Amino acid sequence: MDKNKLEGNWIHSHEEDADGNIIFRPEGFQLPLTRAGRAAINLKSDNSYVLKGEIGRISNNLLADDRYKHKDGTWMIDDDNILNLNANEETQKFKIISFASDKLVVKNMK
Repeated sequence: MDKNKLEGNWIHSHEEDADGNIIFRPEGFQLPLTRAGRAAINLKSDNSYVLKGEIGRISNNLLADDRYKHKDGTWMIDDDNILNLNANEETQKFKIISFASDKLVVKNMK
């Protein structure tokens, strides 16, 4: 997969999650309002990322004023279409199930 296509800000569409798949939509996509807030990940062209919240579940990762904490790190896609998010000597791995310009589907490899 061409990593350049994944660059940008992706918003977690938790309403669409199913069968262990985690659904992201690009910034600007019309998502319904939610009381739970939305996790988001900004995959940057320099292979850095900023994660707001937690991927794959409603986050407990909140500040006292209900804003999400942010996590910074680096990202890469390996030859098996695994999205690797590296931060603080920890790596989260997500299998890319499908990708289109308006939808990214991943599965947490834990």
